[in-house]
Amino acid sequence: MTAEIPRWSLPPRRGGYLEGASGSARLLGIDAARGLALIGMMVAHVGITTEDFSPAGGLAGWLGLAHGRSSILFALVAGFSLGILSGRTVPHSGQRLVHTRLRILVRAAILLGAGALLELLGTPIYVILGYYATWFVLALLVLTWPVRRILLLAVGVAAIGPVLHHLLPAVLVMAGFLAPLAETGNSVPIDFLLTGAYPGVVWMAYILVGLALSRLEWDSPARIVRLLGTGVLASALGYGGSAALVSVAGPGAGRFGPEGTPMITALLLAEPHADSFFEVLGSGGFAVAAVALFLLLERGAAPILAPLITLGSMSLTVYSLHVVAYWVVGRREGFPWVEGN
Repeated sequence: MTAEIPRWSLPPRRGGYLEGASGSARLLGIDAARGLALIGMMVAHVGITTEDFSPAGGLAGWLGLAHGRSSILFALVAGFSLGILSGRTVPHSGQRLVHTRLRILVRAAILLGAGALLELLGTPIYVILGYYATWFVLALLVLTWPVRRILLLAVGVAAIGPVLHHLLPAVLVMAGFLAPLAETGNSVPIDFLLTGAYPGVVWMAYILVGLALSRLEWDSPARIVRLLGTGVLASALGYGGSAALVSVAGPGAGRFGPEGTPMITALLLAEPHADSFFEVLGSGGFAVAAVALFLLLERGAAPILAPLITLGSMSLTVYSLHVVAYWVVGRREGFPWVEGN
């Protein structure tokens, strides 16, 4: 008897390779969370937010919560979607796993191309699609891992990744490596993994947490409530721990030293796009709590969530169109550009 040799051929399926799960495999709460993330990123781009969370800040201050947290929620839901694609609670194996990995590679290629096209528009939006493609490829290595191992890796990435992101580029520059690479196309992997707006050495933590959550059963409201509490607790520890340590470190926390060398205190911040352990814990906990909340609401409030679910079910189209619309309006009306996500 000879073992079956996996063949790298596209599996037959209905629908395109960007549609994700369908039918009973689809979780409406996950679509709703993705829809909220999309709206949050749009809000962060149109310049109607502030960082004033006091009563005087009004609605614009509260809308400022969209910065950073929306893209983190988007990434965590992406990890959950990868889990759904690869078997949900029972990971694919054998020939089916080969097909799943190929399907994910096709998605990654499409996302990379779409991201490149959107970058050609020249908006100051940090287009996330190319980073998505990188995360998807990296996630192929852990699709069959047990939940505990995935979570342990996520913790390791959250702890070590920020250190690499903040300190390693400076070390490479001092060693004479990074600056020459930055002038060539060969630096793209370094941007996606280390120095870009969404560095993989940090953001893979969100993908891994989402993937791990997808492997668990969420048919019990009590379990979802515990997940909600875990997210809230992690968020409080992340933001609270950062605030306490920054107050001890003093007003220089997070600023950069001579010749752009980052200070260790930069690792203590939890503000949007700080890419620190405390942001991973705080904003990652926020994303986990949001996912749990939508998993609860989908049980009795799915009709109310319908607009978010619809947006979330066609995320690539909506995301791409919003960048194009931003570019069109900006060219015609002098729209107030806002960097970030």
